[in-house]
Amino acid sequence: FGYGFEASGEQSPAFRDWREMTVHDGRREGHTLDRSGFQLTQGMVDHELIGRIRAGERRNHQELMENYSAIEERLCGFLGATRVIAFDHVLRRGPGLPKFPKDTEAGAPLYQVHNDYTVKSGYVRARMHLANHSSEAGLEQALSQRFAIVNIWTPLTTVRNDPLGMVEWRTTAPLDVQTRSDRVRAERFPVRETYRGLHNEAHRWVYFPEMQPSECLLLKTFDSCRASGMAQFALHGAFKLAEQEEELPPRESVEVRCLVFWGELEPGFGNGFVPPRGQSGQPGGTDVVQSTRWLARNENEWSVGEHCPIDERG
Repeated sequence: FGYGFEASGEQSPAFRDWREMTVHDGRREGHTLDRSGFQLTQGMVDHELIGRIRAGERRNHQELMENYSAIEERLCGFLGATRVIAFDHVLRRGPGLPKFPKDTEAGAPLYQVHNDYTVKSGYVRARMHLANHSSEAGLEQALSQRFAIVNIWTPLTTVRNDPLGMVEWRTTAPLDVQTRSDRVRAERFPVRETYRGLHNEAHRWVYFPEMQPSECLLLKTFDSCRASGMAQFALHGAFKLAEQEEELPPRESVEVRCLVFWGELEPGFGNGFVPPRGQSGQPGGTDVVQSTRWLARNENEWSVGEHCPIDERG
């Protein structure tokens, strides 16, 4: 796995801290989103749509966006949430296939151990997307209650190489992450933060062998709930199997990213939302990184707070 070396200030480490780790088959371990930070399930994205995306029809970006409402409804029911808003999707597809808009083609699998948000920047992401689609009071009400960011990761073909691995939340400690703070060229919310994972021999890595297009992985990347035992996120990254055949084509996937809300929301909360420019096949986008700083690690990066129920289903 491609862990990171600790950095400071504007220093940019040139190399990854590559580590061999034992990876466990999670298919019979009963992992749930709230306990582990990830969960295997089915049926979140229409199977026929997955096939059309694999075929490479350019309009499928728009078709997937048109399917957001169905995906939101399925995830909302599965998690017992009040509202789900899909805000982005990213494709990873092999060579030789028709290319979609550059901003949504993620390229090769990402081996860097990371998490998409910090325990603070999930709030920034929610405000970025919803400030114009709710009242100020309504947004503050939503963010004062529990909300999370969940990625729905679906393979386009059977995964035979470079699978996605996840670290069980219970084996993750605050000093296992370092915040990367990017300043981007944007009028609002110019600071974007993510976590880079640092090696800890205690990490318990899990994957789901040979995932099928009919299956999907729910991956939590943020949760505002601070209850004891509640997964805040799951560090993750691609890895190479010991028996992997290098001549096989790269794995392909589509990932839909969703804001998930529990609790009471104002009427019409989030209505009219459309993905911003440069995301989900939309042209343009201005979020060019201008500078990067690495923040000091903090043993109190997250702490237990108020209770909220942990969903044991799975």
